[in-house]
Amino acid sequence: MTYNPPYYLELIESGGYTKEKDLLAFLIDGEYRLPDWMDRLAERTAQKKGIRIRHVDPKKMDASST
Repeated sequence: MTYNPPYYLELIESGGYTKEKDLLAFLIDGEYRLPDWMDRLAERTAQKKGIRIRHVDPKKMDASST
């Protein structure tokens, strides 16, 4: 989730926009692991839908994606 300064609310509302829904974000400790069943479910879903799940290496963020 991105962070927006508090003044953005007034800026957006001045353009005639209104809130559609609330979004929540959570900070999770780096040691946290999803339950194994969630990993298996994600893998099965990815295979059925043709989705490729890759891990992000922050050190290679500037490299072109393949």
